[in-house]
Amino acid sequence: MYEYQQLLTGSYDLSWLVGIGGHVGGIYHDKDKHKKNCCWGVDLMAGLEYNIARTPYSVGLDWKPSFNFTNSYNDYWLIGFAVSLR
Repeated sequence: MYEYQQLLTGSYDLSWLVGIGGHVGGIYHDKDKHKKNCCWGVDLMAGLEYNIARTPYSVGLDWKPSFNFTNSYNDYWLIGFAVSLR
């Protein structure tokens, strides 16, 4: 993933980020419904990150949709949200 991150205008601890990348993998769940078990595609990312003052920690909310090019296995990839503690 390549990510670009910037502070929100007027903020010292809240930033936004966007990113793009790729994936290669295999499908084993309901693989009989799909012609190919191998998949590859593109991943996008958007999110917010809050840096907790005077600590090395941050809290983030990310959305990471993925799209496969090799088969139709895209049924749940659009709802990929995550909360992270770093």
